[in-house]
Amino acid sequence: MQKVLITHDFITSSKLDFVPRLLFFLKEIFSTLEIKTSFGYEIFENSFFGKFCSLNQIESYQEGKFFLNHINPNAVSIDYLKSFLAEFDLIIGYELSQVTKDSLNSIGLRYIDIWLSPIRFLNDLHFCLHSNEQKINLLLNRETLDPEQIHEKANRVIENRRIVMPEKANAEINGNLIVTQSLEDKSLVKGNQYLKLTDFKEEILSISQGFSCNYILKHPNLTETQFLRLLEELSVPNLEVISGNAYEILSSRKLKHLTSISSSLLEEAKYFGKDITYLYQPVVDHRYVCLNQAIFKASFWQEIVGSPECSAYVFIHHDNYFRNLFGSAWGYHSFLHSETNMFEYKSVVSFLNFLGSFDKSKEYYLYGMGSISKFVIENTDMKIVGVIDRDNHEKQFCGLPVHEIGQIQDTVEIIITPFYDSERIKKDLRDLNCAIHFFR
Repeated sequence: MQKVLITHDFITSSKLDFVPRLLFFLKEIFSTLEIKTSFGYEIFENSFFGKFCSLNQIESYQEGKFFLNHINPNAVSIDYLKSFLAEFDLIIGYELSQVTKDSLNSIGLRYIDIWLSPIRFLNDLHFCLHSNEQKINLLLNRETLDPEQIHEKANRVIENRRIVMPEKANAEINGNLIVTQSLEDKSLVKGNQYLKLTDFKEEILSISQGFSCNYILKHPNLTETQFLRLLEELSVPNLEVISGNAYEILSSRKLKHLTSISSSLLEEAKYFGKDITYLYQPVVDHRYVCLNQAIFKASFWQEIVGSPECSAYVFIHHDNYFRNLFGSAWGYHSFLHSETNMFEYKSVVSFLNFLGSFDKSKEYYLYGMGSISKFVIENTDMKIVGVIDRDNHEKQFCGLPVHEIGQIQDTVEIIITPFYDSERIKKDLRDLNCAIHFFR
């Protein structure tokens, strides 16, 4: 039986909880082809990263979401990695770094790297893929999403925005938009640091001189303090801060050009007729193929993997399925109607009803640092005394201390808030003898 591993970037990224959730459809497809599928969290034990770094004689300390220390894996560490991966016929990785792809090449394993498409205004999210095997890339290229389909959707968005929010045509306005980004974004990693807009101050000033108006758009993950400091350090003359929906801004006739380090908004802007300047590089390499609906067909993957089994299975799902799984709509939220999230709404309501059965005199820990934990802490009468997170990079969450699993005593009671992922989390907590509550 063939074996496939679906995994996070095990060298430079934390064990991203959403990867198994986002790519679970692949496991469903492979099961119909009698292909055994495993996820990275099942294969890589917690000690893997520390030992891999130790074999390369580098510090394994990681601050933030991504490991930035320079690493050039030696033969011993590659052999150690091979001991985890040798049984697999194909590695499907989510947003793999170059060092991870190089390591897989050293082992001689074929892989497919999957990135979320930077085009976020279609009916759902799409995926961009690339492989280290040319035969696979040829199959991927056959199923490229039609660019005309993207242009048509962009035109509909523009027409709708101009009907709802008409603007007066002004041929004299020739605007440039500087797009900020989250401080910790994988697309900003260069060497052992995150690139910042201030690293390109001279280029930005030079670009801004070619436009009659220059605007800047604050990324939602930037604090006001961070944003104000950025404005001061950039020192672009007459720079105007604008806010609003990204697609409303892209639909404006006044906007001619966008500038950013690597923001996906620039890739989308091309379909809105805007000129763009990348200060670094696009978030997704141009060799990667944005796939059409073939990605959900077993017949497509049967060719990719080379399985002798045949299957007519198609993974059927509704519009916004992956948008909801990922937990973000970016600027597309203005096009979503209330019924879009009805399933998630009902699930959260059921979870809150589940909490109603708890003894309110007891103290509890929450597992998870998402929006549900935040809601429970701030809007219920539960006595929450701490939060547990597998990758403890934060010291506090909503004013409560954050603990690693190894710091938890057996006497506490834990409520799992990512109820959609409770089975995997139970495995993480299996060595604890404390009471664990999860919503079925």
